[in-house]
Amino acid sequence: DNSIPLVDYQTYYTSRHHFTLEYDRESSSFLIKDGQWNPIDMNWVPSSNGTYVNSTRIGQGGWYLTPGDVITVGEITLRYESY
Repeated sequence: DNSIPLVDYQTYYTSRHHFTLEYDRESSSFLIKDGQWNPIDMNWVPSSNGTYVNSTRIGQGGWYLTPGDVITVGEITLRYESY
């Protein structure tokens, strides 16, 4: 399992499967997508409250992250940095 646990104890605006973060070897960058693949139902399940990068709501198509991008999930704000 390659998941990174992010736990929100303060609000109820995030779900356990809120977004997906994938590494794209071809572009050498990370792609963030709203929602996750449900292997049982064989379909993509978007989050209820959305995933935002730099205040732009992203969808299943995703967004390639660049250093300094701000990811907002509910009331949680993350800043992407690359080392």
